[in-house]
Amino acid sequence: MDKTDEKKVNWFVRILLIIFILYLFAIITAGFLMGTPTYSLTPEYITLFILITLLILSESFDNLSMGKYLSLSREINEKKEEIIEAKKENADLREHIIKMTTLINQNQHQTNNTINGVTPELLQMLGVIKADEHKEPESDNESSTLSDTTTSDLSGSITVTEPKKPEFSKRYFYKFTEKESIDQYLTKHQIPEVNIIREVQFAPAFQGLDPIMERKIIFDAYLKTDIKEFFFEVLLTISPMTLDRIYVQLSKINYYSKAKHIKAQLILLIPEFPAEYEGRQHIRPERIIEAFQPAISNDLIRIEIVQFTLEDIDRWKKELNN
Repeated sequence: MDKTDEKKVNWFVRILLIIFILYLFAIITAGFLMGTPTYSLTPEYITLFILITLLILSESFDNLSMGKYLSLSREINEKKEEIIEAKKENADLREHIIKMTTLINQNQHQTNNTINGVTPELLQMLGVIKADEHKEPESDNESSTLSDTTTSDLSGSITVTEPKKPEFSKRYFYKFTEKESIDQYLTKHQIPEVNIIREVQFAPAFQGLDPIMERKIIFDAYLKTDIKEFFFEVLLTISPMTLDRIYVQLSKINYYSKAKHIKAQLILLIPEFPAEYEGRQHIRPERIIEAFQPAISNDLIRIEIVQFTLEDIDRWKKELNN
């Protein structure tokens, strides 16, 4: 049921209003026809006409009243006050949002600067230092003994033979390969030898940065430039163990670069030898590229091939025997 149906008509008031209007019309008509002078409109008649008009309109239009204008003015003022209050609330809300956003950004910045509980002061100490021990090859099946002695005869006397010259074992082969692989890279890219540090490890401040495991990693060399830091690794053999070591190295470099907010990269050098060399290790670079494709895409690793000849191996043997 709508508002029109709900409204009750007061016929008593309406009849009285009609009678009053007719009475006013009678007065105006009588005064207009019989007054002196006749046929003239006085201010009193005009006032009565206005009163009749208001009475008729008030009956025809429910919302028409003198007080309506005042009510409308009050509603407009109330709307203005509501708009002002809404604007103030919006301003307060925006200020609150800005404060919250600033606080969140500060917390994120502090989180980035405090990885796994490491304070910014400790992060400033992150770097690389000279390794406190020499790096050993992943696999060395041959003996590292460089000299031999023969002992006693049946009479119990001790006869000391002259020391033998060191054999060109796999240990020495790895040593020469590692050194000259890095030398070739430096020559190719015109990098002075004094700019690199060989056999380095992360500073003690790095401990605790990796939330998964603690493992000392020794890199073959390290180079620092204005735009990036480079860690060198010479891949002498390929096996699940070496792939795991490269993975750990990349993980450590990734944590290191994020902690210091710098760019860092692993330079993986893969030596290749002629097919005629019996002791060569055949390493397929495609396998490495396939295994570490995400790291390559993220610029965490760069793979380069280093070529060696039989003359290089002969030269190494001569240097060892001299």
